[in-house]
Amino acid sequence: MDLFARELLFPRAMAWSWYIDEGFSASDTTKKLGAPLAPTSPTAFQWTAHIPS
Repeated sequence: MDLFARELLFPRAMAWSWYIDEGFSASDTTKKLGAPLAPTSPTAFQWTAHIPS
């Protein structure tokens, strides 16, 4: 899936909120979006890689 489509499906701001603020896992996200893991996981991995230690 290209970046534009992934951003449309799962915007980075939403990813940040769900993963960081609400503590969602990748599987929680796929269930909530009704989307497969493949398009949602790259967005999640982008944000978790930038979390300060």
